[in-house]
Amino acid sequence: MPARDGAFAALENASVVTVHDRNLRDLFAAGFQVTELSPEYVLYSNDDAVIEQLQNAGYTFFKYYPFPMAADNESSVILKSGDYTLTAELQRVPETEAPHEPVGSILITSYYGTKQIKKQSVYADDFDTEGCVMIEVAFNAGNWEGMEYSYVPEEGIELLSESFSLAETPSYFTETTYDGRLLPIWETYRNLSGEPYYQPQGYAATSREYDRAGRLIRQSFYDGAGSPVIIKSGYASITQEYNRQGRLCGEAYYDEKGSLRLLDKGYAAYEREFDRKGNVIDQRYLGEDGKLIMLPDGYAEFRRVYNSKRQLLEERFYDENGMNILLPKGYWMEKREYDDVGNVSIQRYYDTVGQSVIIAMGYAEIHWEYNDNKKVIREEYYGVNGERIALSNGAASQTLEYGTDGKVFARHYYDLNGEEFIPEA
Repeated sequence: MPARDGAFAALENASVVTVHDRNLRDLFAAGFQVTELSPEYVLYSNDDAVIEQLQNAGYTFFKYYPFPMAADNESSVILKSGDYTLTAELQRVPETEAPHEPVGSILITSYYGTKQIKKQSVYADDFDTEGCVMIEVAFNAGNWEGMEYSYVPEEGIELLSESFSLAETPSYFTETTYDGRLLPIWETYRNLSGEPYYQPQGYAATSREYDRAGRLIRQSFYDGAGSPVIIKSGYASITQEYNRQGRLCGEAYYDEKGSLRLLDKGYAAYEREFDRKGNVIDQRYLGEDGKLIMLPDGYAEFRRVYNSKRQLLEERFYDENGMNILLPKGYWMEKREYDDVGNVSIQRYYDTVGQSVIIAMGYAEIHWEYNDNKKVIREEYYGVNGERIALSNGAASQTLEYGTDGKVFARHYYDLNGEEFIPEA
């Protein structure tokens, strides 16, 4: 069977018979439905005549794989992303009056138990008078995530028998239309009753367009009635542009009517340029009129310079007219130096005419030292002429100590004379 999404899109009025435990999810995306023919075989079909004939004969079709997959105790499985339910059937010696005490737990973990996915306790009074219980544990799996599941008894409390079954239990299914390159161009989401199902971003359908290289250049979003809708990200459609090297060099955001829409971030589009090594060296932000716009952070454009190691050396900021502008923090340009292992060791700040300037934090440059774990262990503050200065709290430098968890557990402050002190709150 082809494995790539959309590989069955070109098949019309087709039926596929296969064994149980083959959840061919790609078929559902291509419009197929599934029914159980026998305990050994299932049928996938997108042939309306076949489906109708079998439905009249009493078969039930689904747009997802609802059948349980056999599972043994301490089994493992690799799952595609989605919602699943693990069903455990347990039996123990019956108790006339069972207390509400734990007798064990159903445990779902990643491979080798490195991460606990779900744990559900089992109590004595969960069992019926014959000592049986069926417990369902719902969980979510990441794409191709390996999982293990088992029943773990409390010490000294054993079961007579246990068995597991696993089934996909989605809250919605996806209907997909593909182009001739098998790229998805339309997706609709529906719940198990066939009604529109809204994704977390607030849309029930989406369309996609691609360039000749197969790169996404437009995506639009729709409500359950098929009308354009503003999603939580703030737009009804988004366009993307790429340079000759295939790097994303711009995005634009539109409302339901196709007009540029201002996002909460303060812009309706952005453009950027790269150097030969792929570093962003110029990024500009545009408003609803397609012209440069000032962001809430105080600039409309930034430009960067990198060294041969792709380390950022300079960053400068400009207004909507392309003029140098002071940021709210009090500087136009920032320059950096690095130590031998690539840590930023010095950071300096300059005004719009390129003169050293004291920024809002109280210094014109800051120096750092690091430990072997690349964590700052000392920082010092300097003025516009490179002289050591003290901040408003009196600190001219500070040192930091870290615990075994990598978090700071102590800071020590020093004045210009190198004397340690405790700053006033």
